[in-house]
Amino acid sequence: MHLLYADVAEKIERQIRNSDWPIGTQLPSERKLADQYHVSRNVVRRALSQLKEGELIELKPGDGAYVTYRCDEKSLLHMVALKNMMIKNDVTFLQALEVRQMLEVAIVKKCVPYMDGDKMETLEDLYDEMEKCHNCRDIDRFVKYDTQFHDSLARCIPNPMFHLLLKTYMDIVPDFTVMSRTLNAVFFDMQSTQEEHRTILDALYAHDEAKAEKAMLEHMRKIRRDLEQLKNKRIPEDEK
Repeated sequence: MHLLYADVAEKIERQIRNSDWPIGTQLPSERKLADQYHVSRNVVRRALSQLKEGELIELKPGDGAYVTYRCDEKSLLHMVALKNMMIKNDVTFLQALEVRQMLEVAIVKKCVPYMDGDKMETLEDLYDEMEKCHNCRDIDRFVKYDTQFHDSLARCIPNPMFHLLLKTYMDIVPDFTVMSRTLNAVFFDMQSTQEEHRTILDALYAHDEAKAEKAMLEHMRKIRRDLEQLKNKRIPEDEK
């Protein structure tokens, strides 16, 4: 299935996080959401299931979906404060990437025991979408699905702190986006990136924590090599 459900989930999540739908709000029915986003109800159902896994909504059988995510103003202020500290201390993209590498390796190791058929299907769908983008050299969309791939890995862990930390990092340091817009496409080898994603997926299928860790570490090293082109670039105030 084309990842329409991931696109719908992303749009709904954005509305929830922007407080368009505060905590306790009942979402529109599946039929209304399907009409709104011009998709089937099955696509909406999968999108809602993904949001439930991310603990943004609660699904009540026979009653509908309700927002459970609280947009915490203090959390937003803390994120702004953290970014300001990074700017004040002249943190570079590569320094920030070092922290992300530690987090991503911890995430892939931690999610191994929780991988099941549905979670693997989601990751495979994202991989397939990246493959299509690779074939037509669409870097912007490749970056979008790559980000969702890593986000989905973090969501596999019951402890929401892993996903929250990774999302905070992505919001503060949009390195993939900056890279795709700043560097010539020749520096970004989508083929080798896909091979690394495949290795990660194979390790997860095998429930092999050591192989998953090794695969993610190599993937992050590849990202670092790509971003060496930006080694002196600092975290700017206008890139949030």
